[in-house]
Amino acid sequence: MVHGMATPRLYRGRLPATMRRMKESIAHDFPFDPRYGHDEAALRALEAPDTSPPDFVDFWQNLHRAAMAVPLNLHVEKRNCPWPGLNLEK
Repeated sequence: MVHGMATPRLYRGRLPATMRRMKESIAHDFPFDPRYGHDEAALRALEAPDTSPPDFVDFWQNLHRAAMAVPLNLHVEKRNCPWPGLNLEK
């Protein structure tokens, strides 16, 4: 069995080298094949989708604009510093 799947008869009890490497490189206790039947080359060829939610850009731009509108209300106080040439602020 390969990761919970029966070894296909096609392999006659011996897995191809690629599948043996995948078996060794993806150790898991899942009751399913995390490769979904793909070999290493197919998994490495996968790319992220080009799509994003329709309001993705607007959402993040609005969130950034709202965050930038919040005043920081910084208050800086000079502190006495025992070392010449250094300024301490609180």
